[in-house]
Amino acid sequence: MSRRIRQQNGLDIPPKISVEVSAACTRRCPWCPQHDHTRMQELMPLEVIEKIARELAAVGFDGTFGLHLFNEPLADARLEDIVRRVKAILPKAAVYFHTNGDLLTVERVRGLLAAGLDHMTVNHYDGQSQERFSALWGQLSDDERARVRDRKFRHHHIYNRAGLVATKRQVPLQRQCRRIRQMCVNYRGDVVLCCNDFLGQVSVGNVRDKGVVELFNDPVLKRYRELLQGGKRAGLKMCDRCDLFG
Repeated sequence: MSRRIRQQNGLDIPPKISVEVSAACTRRCPWCPQHDHTRMQELMPLEVIEKIARELAAVGFDGTFGLHLFNEPLADARLEDIVRRVKAILPKAAVYFHTNGDLLTVERVRGLLAAGLDHMTVNHYDGQSQERFSALWGQLSDDERARVRDRKFRHHHIYNRAGLVATKRQVPLQRQCRRIRQMCVNYRGDVVLCCNDFLGQVSVGNVRDKGVVELFNDPVLKRYRELLQGGKRAGLKMCDRCDLFG
């Protein structure tokens, strides 16, 4: 993530946020904690999503607003409405999500783009996914294609999700990690350490009870950001077991 954290009134403002709008996923990939850990199929209430967006709007947020974490966004029938609401509150933000593409159709693409989605990225986990996407791609206009990205999943890039998935790399790494600059809110509203904190092992509070900017400035998260900026992972809960290159 290249964008630097800016400050307002002495407080850090997240340059990027991922909001897990639901817990649903259509797959149980072996390299994802969803494979081994059952979750309640809950939806984040619309009023909670809007609260997050309004509080970010109050500090002039113009970064990226993701609608994913460990979920499959397209499994949420409310997705077009969510995009519309977030974009209305945060017109300068880039609203986007990553998807496995299982539920993607031309109609869904067009509905989401019309709602204000800036872009989506379709991750190809297998050949079947690529075939479906190729058929869809042929039906899109040039303007639509500019906002629908895709990428092939590289299995040698699998990382251990802070110890929840087995890999052969030795930890702790002595490398900087920039993922901590991204604020992550799981489907329950808990602000967790990062995009690897599937179980919420390092949570600093819930957006239903506290302000978004207040939570991003929690002393625990600020300490993680400072230490990880210098590549100091040893001694940090979760980070000392994480093999993500950052």
